[in-house]
This record gives sequence, C-alpha cells and structure tokens, in this order.
Amino acid sequence: MTVRFAHVAITLASLACVASIGCGGSYDKEEETVRKSTRNVDSSADDAETDGDKVRPSKPAALAMIDRLPHEKIWFDNPLAIVSESGAAASPTETGGTPDVGTPETKKPAASSSGPVDWDTIATKEQVEDEMNAVRAYFTENLASVTTYNTSYLEVAPNVASIIAVSEVASRMKAEVAWKPHALTIRTLAQAMLADELRSGAKSWKQAKEPFDKIVAILDGKPPEGLEPGKPVPYEDLAVYMTDFMKRFKKSEDRMQGLAGGEGAFAKNKDAVKRESAVIGILGLLIMQEGFGYSDDEQFKGFAKPVVASSAKMIKAADAGDFGVFEIEMSTVSKNCTTCHMTFR
Repeated sequence: MTVRFAHVAITLASLACVASIGCGGSYDKEEETVRKSTRNVDSSADDAETDGDKVRPSKPAALAMIDRLPHEKIWFDNPLAIVSESGAAASPTETGGTPDVGTPETKKPAASSSGPVDWDTIATKEQVEDEMNAVRAYFTENLASVTTYNTSYLEVAPNVASIIAVSEVASRMKAEVAWKPHALTIRTLAQAMLADELRSGAKSWKQAKEPFDKIVAILDGKPPEGLEPGKPVPYEDLAVYMTDFMKRFKKSEDRMQGLAGGEGAFAKNKDAVKRESAVIGILGLLIMQEGFGYSDDEQFKGFAKPVVASSAKMIKAADAGDFGVFEIEMSTVSKNCTTCHMTFR
C-alpha cells in the first residue's frame, strides 16, 4: 500500500518548497524559507501562558518552558485535523513501522534510562560529524555580521541545540569522533551562545558569535589557549533546552520534505537523509533520559521509543535505497510525535 508522505508532521510555515542539502552542506537556503514564514510564530512563543491544570509538578522545573509553550505553534496549527486526514495515530504501545523484509533485523537501541545508553546504536561517527559540519556552515554565514544575524536570529537557538545534543552524545560514544576530546568544551561553548535570550542587535550577535568562533577553532584543531575544558553534566542541566531540541526535531521533519519528497530526491540526498534521521534518533533518545522528567513515564516513552526505532530503520532504508520502507518509518515518526504532543499539551 502506498503511504502518503504528505501526512508527515509539518507546520504551515514549512509549506514552501525546501531546498535540498547534501552531505556536509549548509542549511542556509532551507532556513531562509523557514525563517521568513515562522518569525511571528517563534517571537510569540515565549509570551505564552502556562495552562495551570497541565503543569506536572513532579517534573523538573526546567520543563516549564516546554509546558508553557503552545505545542501547536511548534508543530501543528490543527493536529486533530491532521490525524483525521492521515488515519489513526500510532498507539503508545506500538514499537514502530513495518520491519524490513529479507534483511537482517535492525539492532534495537538501548532506550531505557535504567542503565547506560549505547549511543553508537543511534548514530555513527560520520553522521555526528556531518551534522556538526552542517551547523558550522550555517553559522559561518549567518553570524558573519550583525546584519546577517538579525535576519536569522530566531533560527539560532534550534541550531545551537543541535550542537549541544551532538557534542554531548559524541562525548558518550565509543566511536572516535574527530573532536571527541573537546566534545564537552564544544557543548559548554554552545550553551554560552544561549546564555541570555537572543534578540536582534549587536549585543546578542556578540553573545552567539564569540563562543562560536572558539568552537570553529576547536573543530579546526586549534583550540584557543587558556580555554577552560568542559565538564560532564547531568542530563537535567540539558533539560532547559527542551523547547529548542523540539524545534530542531521539527526541522528534521521539515527538511525531509525536500530531501526525500520522492524516490529521486531520496536517492540523491542519501547522506543528508541519514544525518537528519540520526538527529531524530539522538533527540528522541536524549529526552527520555533521567533529568528531562519523563524517564519514568511509560506513556511518554511509549511514544518516544517508536520514534527512536524508526530513525534507525530510516537510516537503514537510505543505505538500501528503499524509499517505501523510509516512507513507512517517517510516517511512524510523524504519527507518534503528533499524538504525543496532543497527549502532553
């Protein structure tokens, strides 16, 4: 049965055609379309009121920033309509889409927070490095001056969140990522980019630009002298970026529309598809860890685990050139994300 890819989670802001990006490429052309159409949505997000009866006191205080945001402003304007059009949403007990036929079973990632996570089952060294290079290219262009920053500052935080996530994961992987010895320092510098709320103007540009330049120096193998090394932190310290992680997750879904909107694009953009699939898996598993507030919530994990499992199958489908399987697994990601946000609004 042909699965319509049109029901993959999109915002009205993403209906414009998205430019394809290749391995190690910049996100700039794609971000230009997104930033122009989402500026008003993002700028109003921080002023949203908390729905008192939805706040979950048992969760860490850091999660308040996600609770006080209207999730439909990040994901859908009318999620119920989308689910209605695309069919019944995935059940929290489902484990993902249709398994591959005639190929070895995909290794299941360790998604439980009860023990150490094997991050190497979620992404490869190449995919982590590729994502870092893509974000670097994006910021090199968009932090070049106050003017370029001002035209894109609403997109800075989600891209910084990607640096935070992949550098944290790189520090925990067995694989020898090129900049692994400095992964925690990179994460710390990325956190400094978001030390205060970013606004237009020279002050915020400088706040983002100076730590980024140090990150570039590290990636180039020339760490600045006197730079204090980053230190391990509990996942709870990263939970304050939950909103930005979710926005970055949404960007992966949006980018898939251009990268894998058809069999031709899917084949052409194989490496970029694998990178975005890996980002989905990394973020999906990261937010299940203790400290984010949902490690003991079986209902939440019932939605998140299929997303992580499907991300691995999407990478495998890209390697095999199997667009049909990719569509099914991307649909599973979309349905679980939609239903999760409807449940945890």
